[in-house]
Amino acid sequence: CMNIEERLTRIITDAGTIFQDKEVFTPDYQPPSIRFRDKQLQTMASHYTGIQDGIRPHNLFLKGTYATGKSSTVKTFFRVLEYMDKKIVTAHINCIKHNTEYKVIHKVYEEVFNTSLGIGSSTHQLFKKIMEELVGKDKTLVVCLDDFNNFSTNKELNTTKYNLLRANET
Repeated sequence: CMNIEERLTRIITDAGTIFQDKEVFTPDYQPPSIRFRDKQLQTMASHYTGIQDGIRPHNLFLKGTYATGKSSTVKTFFRVLEYMDKKIVTAHINCIKHNTEYKVIHKVYEEVFNTSLGIGSSTHQLFKKIMEELVGKDKTLVVCLDDFNNFSTNKELNTTKYNLLRANET
């Protein structure tokens, strides 16, 4: 018979776990395949016809209740876009963590430049560098604002969406 310390040690070291893969319970887990989402993925793809030829992608709005697969569906779609064309850069932004314009632009910068960035640059400076990179290398940026209802304020959300949506005009 094990004492409590031994039982807890066994649980912590996974020796007594009933789970085959505990990673599936983490927020960043992406399943290798998504079931029952083929129709949604096909609809998303149909709105992106011509993206490789420089035709601007459509804005899409995915809605549904929590834990129904929206984030996984978007991440799968983004993987396909990036695999299909190296000039497509995707940024899946978790707005629970990134809930201000600065945080979103900061995260987009990290995705575009594939680097971790410290603090210090203004939103305007980061945005300018992102646009210069995209235009200079003829890249297309596709952004998902996941759980955008968690933005700090509606005004902040509207400003962020406006700036992202109008980026190609400046």
